[in-house]
Amino acid sequence: MLADPIARLLEAKADALVRRSAADLAALLHPGFVSVNAGGKRFDKAGYIDT
Repeated sequence: MLADPIARLLEAKADALVRRSAADLAALLHPGFVSVNAGGKRFDKAGYIDT
């Protein structure tokens, strides 16, 4: 089922965030990753990992 790989990826990302593992997070995120937080601030992959 497609949900299984997605769930594993989201769990791995959450685990990397909790452990504050920049290396693991970098390996999980796409090079073109972009995130916008609730305040409207935009982060590219490097900025997201730094924050």
